[in-house]
Amino acid sequence: MIHNNGQAPHLKSRRNAPHWSPHTNTYQVEDVQIIRHGVPLSGTLHLMPHHLIFCHAPSSPSEEVSLNGKDSGTRSRPKEVWITYHIIARCIFRPTPNGSSLSSSIRLQCRDFTFVAFNFADEKSARDVYDSIKSLTCKLGRIEKLYAFSYRPQLPEKDVNSWKFYDPQRELERMGVSNDHPDCKWRMTDINKDYKVRPIVRTMISTRLCC
Repeated sequence: MIHNNGQAPHLKSRRNAPHWSPHTNTYQVEDVQIIRHGVPLSGTLHLMPHHLIFCHAPSSPSEEVSLNGKDSGTRSRPKEVWITYHIIARCIFRPTPNGSSLSSSIRLQCRDFTFVAFNFADEKSARDVYDSIKSLTCKLGRIEKLYAFSYRPQLPEKDVNSWKFYDPQRELERMGVSNDHPDCKWRMTDINKDYKVRPIVRTMISTRLCC
C-alpha cells in the first residue's frame, strides 16, 4: 500500500534530482537519515532494481575495533541495511509542511513488522525516491521483473540442488497419507501437475475421500 498523504505523486523528471541510470541500474541519494529501532543514522540511500540499500558509517567506535580487541588503525567498511521491495507493506510520503522546519520523509512498514523512516535534506529528493519506490514496487509490468527471475546464486549455494530438499509425496506419506492403505481417508493426487487447478499450490496435493 503506497500513500502520499492524498497528494498525487510528481512523475516529471527534474534536471538536478536523482534519476534512474540505465547503466548502473541504481539511484543514489546522499545526506539521507534513517531512523531504525529508534536510532538515527546518516548515510547514502541506493535504490537498486530489487532492493533499497542504505549505507552508513559504523554507529559507534566499538564497531571499528577488530576481533582481537585492538584498533585495526583503519576504518571498517560501511554498514548496510537491505530492504527488498516485495516485503514493503506500506510506503508513506510526508512532504515538509508549509512554514515548518521538519524534513520531508518516507516511512516504510514492512511485512516482517519492521518500521523504517528516511528523512531527506530536500522535498524534491524525497518525492523522487517515493516515485521510484512506487514504480519498482507496483508497476513492474510483467512477472519476469521479479527478483526470483534475475537471482544468480553464489558458491556454495550454486552447487546445491534445492529442488531435492523437499519431496511432497514423501512428506505426505510421513503424515500418514497413502493411496495403498484402505483405512486412510486421504489420497495423493497430481491433478495440479500443470498448476491449472491451483496456481499457487504444489503439484502433489492430498484430497479427502468422499464419505
